[in-house]
Amino acid sequence: MSSIALKIMVHGLIALVPNQHGTANHMTALLLDGQMASSMPGMDCMLAHQPKLVIQAATPAQCFAAHCSVAGSECTCTDSLKGKVLTLTISPTPSPTGQDLAPPIPHGLPETKVEAANFSYVANLSRSPFGLTLNPSYLPTTPPTTPPSNLLARMEFPFDQVAACALAKRPDGGLSNIHALSFRPLHTDGPLGEAGQALAQMVAARLDIPDGGGTPQKVTLNISDFAGSPSLPVDLMPQDDGYLIDLSNDSTSLRPDSPCDDGVARHFGMFYDLATTSVPSADRLIPHLRLTKWISAENLDPDLCKVPTFNPTDRPMCPVASFDHP
Repeated sequence: MSSIALKIMVHGLIALVPNQHGTANHMTALLLDGQMASSMPGMDCMLAHQPKLVIQAATPAQCFAAHCSVAGSECTCTDSLKGKVLTLTISPTPSPTGQDLAPPIPHGLPETKVEAANFSYVANLSRSPFGLTLNPSYLPTTPPTTPPSNLLARMEFPFDQVAACALAKRPDGGLSNIHALSFRPLHTDGPLGEAGQALAQMVAARLDIPDGGGTPQKVTLNISDFAGSPSLPVDLMPQDDGYLIDLSNDSTSLRPDSPCDDGVARHFGMFYDLATTSVPSADRLIPHLRLTKWISAENLDPDLCKVPTFNPTDRPMCPVASFDHP
């Protein structure tokens, strides 16, 4: 028996926290509560976000027990994710080698598939121009504690590889172009020659589950609450290319020419609420599309990102974010 791949796709209003000690082999995904559209002044175009988990369940009854819906083997969890912690039990136990996530972006816009997968295309709020520190209360604790109320759900998972995916792009004449985005407060102009970079709207992680040498390979998703209640296990069923987990916190896609389809990622400002330092809404740097800085998206989709059923929306722009582990 050969190894089996586990792929985890994460997209939407989610902050990722790699546990880095030289190399990284563990990730925490923080789903912010964006279920209500913002009523803040000037934020009327920030749409509501809805959490969603999609897996293939080996036993549909386990999916029902977790208060999720079933269609065939597909298990979908939405509102039942509120207040939940998702973890994995994997057999045989893998030994993730990790991946150095420190290399800087080689270019503001990628020129190859390898460059396009660079994790630095996930905006890091711990680094310039933000300089924020993640509040540790959002991370797992022993014994478990309830995090701040704006955290909707949390998932923890190991990985061997991770890639930035779905770099924000715009259509033009039937083609797609990846655009640079710059960071500035809402309703302000950027300086002449301001820097910009591509931003990922999805992250793909891969973990190889080793040959068990006669021991069945098995992946179980455990669902518990923040207080550490007994977990509800859901055994995953592998497909032809391995196990797959889709975790999202997306908003509704806008139609072309919608007044809110202006290339401003307003929801990005909510990531500031995860930091130890309070930043006034008017001062929060959020991504703005730079129409004059772009590169064709043709042949730039990293191999790890290629899952036919996933197509994160570019209307509105919805970049994920990251923090350094405190």
